[in-house]
Amino acid sequence: MKPIIKIYIFIISFLVPMCSVYASEHDPRLNAFAEVRSTMCIADGRQLVSNLYENYGETIFALSTGTSVDLKGQDVITQLVYLRNARTKSFTILEFYTTGKGCVVTAGENFEFVDMEIQKPKVPESKI
Repeated sequence: MKPIIKIYIFIISFLVPMCSVYASEHDPRLNAFAEVRSTMCIADGRQLVSNLYENYGETIFALSTGTSVDLKGQDVITQLVYLRNARTKSFTILEFYTTGKGCVVTAGENFEFVDMEIQKPKVPESKI
């Protein structure tokens, strides 16, 4: 069984998933939309870090500050924690709230650093 599948089975079987519900409004100017998605969270997010290290050998390699939106539509400052296993190339990104709650943002495999020159993105021409 692939490591990513194992991690989700582990988290789902030991944690109670919570749903983060966002308004399903569409913004035609950005061609963006919000979606309802299930996010796995636990009250003591530090336990997530411990479990990922003990079970998958993933360690923290980066931290950043982020912004999330709560159910009331208010911005909430969060801390993002990036973990990886250099040998297996598995990775997980966690989001921590000031309450200590930790949530799995995403997890996967084949993580690698890339060395590339940052270039200005090409913006498609408008058809309006």
